Amino acid sequence: MKRRRGSRSGGKMPGLPGSTVLLLAIILHVTSASDNQCPVECSCLGNSVICKDLQLVGAPNGLQPWTQNLVLKGNKLANLEFNALLHLPKLKELDVSSNVFNDNFTLSLSEEAQLKWLKINKNRLTRIPELELLHLTHLSLSHNMINTISKTALTHYPELQNLDLSGNKINSIQKGLFLAPKLKILNLNSNQINLIEANSFENLTSLQELRLSKNRLVAFKDYLKKLDKLRVLDVNRNEFRQIDALTFKELKSLKKLRLKRNKIETLKDGAFWPLSNLTELQLDFNQLKIVSKGGLFGLEYLQIFTLSHNRISIIEPQAWKMCQNITELDLSHNELNRIERSSFTSLRKLKKLQLNHNTVSYIAEGAFKDLSSLQVLELSSNKISLFVEDATGIFVPLNQLQKLTIAHNQIKSINKNAFNGLSQVTELDLTGNNVTSIQENAFSSMSLALKTLKMNTSALFCDCGLQWLSVWLRTNRYSETRVQCGYPHWLRGMPLTQLHDANFTCDEFPKPRIVEEPLSQMSIKGDKVALKCRATSTADAPLSFTWKHDNVEIRDRSLQSDSEPTSTGGITLAASVLQLTNVTNAHAGRYQCMVSNNYGTTYSAKAKISVLIYPSFSKMPHDIRVTAGSTARLECSAEGLPSPQIAWQKDGGNDFPAARERRMHKMPTDDVLFIIDVKTADSGVYSCTAQNLAGIIIANATLTILETPSFVKPMENKEVIAGGSIVMECMASGSPRPQLSWRKNSSPLQATERHFFTAENQLLIIVNTVPSDAGSYECEMSNSLGSVMGASLLTIKAAPSSMVNEDDMLGLIIITVVCCAVGTSIVWVVIIYQTRRRLHASQNASKQSPTIIPTTSPELETHLYLDTSSQHSKDSGTGDSTNPSNDQLQLCLPEVVTCVVSNEEDTGKVEGDDPLLGYTNHERHDYSQLHRQYEVAVQPETDETFVNEQAKALTKIQIV
Repeated sequence: MKRRRGSRSGGKMPGLPGSTVLLLAIILHVTSASDNQCPVECSCLGNSVICKDLQLVGAPNGLQPWTQNLVLKGNKLANLEFNALLHLPKLKELDVSSNVFNDNFTLSLSEEAQLKWLKINKNRLTRIPELELLHLTHLSLSHNMINTISKTALTHYPELQNLDLSGNKINSIQKGLFLAPKLKILNLNSNQINLIEANSFENLTSLQELRLSKNRLVAFKDYLKKLDKLRVLDVNRNEFRQIDALTFKELKSLKKLRLKRNKIETLKDGAFWPLSNLTELQLDFNQLKIVSKGGLFGLEYLQIFTLSHNRISIIEPQAWKMCQNITELDLSHNELNRIERSSFTSLRKLKKLQLNHNTVSYIAEGAFKDLSSLQVLELSSNKISLFVEDATGIFVPLNQLQKLTIAHNQIKSINKNAFNGLSQVTELDLTGNNVTSIQENAFSSMSLALKTLKMNTSALFCDCGLQWLSVWLRTNRYSETRVQCGYPHWLRGMPLTQLHDANFTCDEFPKPRIVEEPLSQMSIKGDKVALKCRATSTADAPLSFTWKHDNVEIRDRSLQSDSEPTSTGGITLAASVLQLTNVTNAHAGRYQCMVSNNYGTTYSAKAKISVLIYPSFSKMPHDIRVTAGSTARLECSAEGLPSPQIAWQKDGGNDFPAARERRMHKMPTDDVLFIIDVKTADSGVYSCTAQNLAGIIIANATLTILETPSFVKPMENKEVIAGGSIVMECMASGSPRPQLSWRKNSSPLQATERHFFTAENQLLIIVNTVPSDAGSYECEMSNSLGSVMGASLLTIKAAPSSMVNEDDMLGLIIITVVCCAVGTSIVWVVIIYQTRRRLHASQNASKQSPTIIPTTSPELETHLYLDTSSQHSKDSGTGDSTNPSNDQLQLCLPEVVTCVVSNEEDTGKVEGDDPLLGYTNHERHDYSQLHRQYEVAVQPETDETFVNEQAKALTKIQIV
């Protein structure tokens, strides 16, 4: 288009004749037309002169002063004449691309010209030309042969904002080359850069866009420092293998990061932190295998995330927690085969999700529950036929979805509930699925909004169950729907919408029907389980059985045994049995039988297999010993399936003193039983019970409470008449059992004929007391926790003369009765001391007299000890230890003597419990009342009269 301008002359000029005015007007018009003429070789548009692809070797003639944009692209210019552009004072843009300029390129402009754009692309430059263009803002030097950048090159362009050096031969960037503080866009794409020195871009303080695509970079070093205003970073087509933590920590203003077509295998935790302003991240065509939560940490405002053409097979739970603002997510062309319940958690703002060209065959229930804003879902070229044929409601949460693409998924039938919840869908793509049957009203949930239905199939089974679809398609007339009959054979190839109502009959059922479904079962680990499935069909096509475990096909055919099909009356019957041997926890779940033939697939109900595992302890309680007042800790946990219930017992029952006093703590999910401020009553055997449906196991542990020694009752001062007998008491309590030692007047006390100890040294017995026995008797009791000492003062009184007649005394029988008051009862203690001074053996014992023969040691030994441990005391029901009370103190006299009583009439044997054989009933009664549960051992005596007198005397003893 030639540029034309009107005359600049006005009307008649005052003071001049008309002919003169006319002549001047003609001259001015000719001059103006000459000034506004577009160069002959070029085209003009506005203030632009376009001399493109004209094979010019010099500047075009007739360039006008009004030229602002001059395009000389695609010529053979080697240089511009010195004065070629001097008369263009308004020139602002110059394009000399695709010429033959070399490093001798120079440029001379009018002093008034303020050239801002200069394009010298596709020439033969090997360096950046150093032109004095003080107003230049855009310099494009792409596709030259530049291999080096001088340190002064950019100082000639103080106003430069955009520099394009793409498509050159630059292989390294040194520090200090880019001295252009106003530069905002730097394009270094398609070079051979393999090295960028640290801080190479530190002078580019205004840089907003950096392009480094198609180079040979292998790692991010320190060359990204100080680029705090950078908004776009393009590093596609390099050789990066991983992104380390904090790689982009300096790029706090970055909004777009492009990392396509690298070799990235791993995103380290914190790789993109803290890019809190990043809105677009492209990682397509890499080698990523997993989407990890740590790798996406810090991407709070990310909106567009593309990960197509990787090897992703796993999406970690909570992977999207740190980037919940994503609106577009592309995971197409990966290796995903399972969509778990947690795969898209937190993506509530997601509007477009691309999952096409994966191998998805399993979608967990609720996998899309957080995608309430999703508008576009692409699932083409996967294996999700199960979720359309045997509807599980996976699309129900997608109530805002507008476009659903499930083409090429091997779908043969469409369940009536397959698209429940998709009330807003306007476009549904089912192409590439050879659908044979569609249940009535399968599209009813989306019928009001559906505008485009893409479906092409020639395998429809046109029976009476498909008549509704013919009517529905004729009513709605979807232009991209192509459906034809494949069965019965007389309708094959007929468009469904052209069939008459009479063509739809239901005489046959070529699609399989399941007549026996697998049943749910419960099994112990290690057992065998068999699941059976039977199906029929009227078609002559073979029936194929497939088993699924939790919606995943079982590929191990050795577990499956199919019977030979039988045919009766035109109906084919076949069965399949799934055998599970040595079942483990991995076998638990839901099993489903699928029966297929050329006319479709039928799905059985899901049978649940529960595998029970006998409980086993993972943590067992152990015997423990703790100090009273501290905290006891009993640990117990068990494994099994279902998870065992843990219960505790104490001493075989459910009476816990600590529980009643709120000192026992255990959370339902905790493995530890705590008892705080333990007391003696807490001692005992604790049983941990682990129980589930498979069985029960029990583990026991003994809790022992340790106590410092203490006196059951204080030691008391005693007095006795000389010649009499006395018992000094040191009643001990504590755990472990205290050791007792006696002293007299601070000196150790040893046992003698008159001084002896019994009841574990708790009783000191002194017989035939003499005045020298008087004094202070100290008793010290000690165990591993400490010791305590007590003292009793013994006073000896002179004996009345009437009470002692040593000449007439045949022997001294000393009977000591210890009265131990611990409560309200009295324990009777009888000790018989037999004198040894005047006893002589009888030579001829009367045959008629009873003879008492001792069978145990004649030495007397008495045991008395108060033990507060759980082995000797039980819970009284009040929560406190039931220490033996006064009436429970046990005094054990010498070992039971086994006596043999014989005479001429009676040769029977009487053992042990009654030492008063031969006495009257009254005497025996008094004796038993006195001794109760205690046993008396009597040494043999030759004098029968003496023995009788001694025994009778026992009934007359006065208790002290």
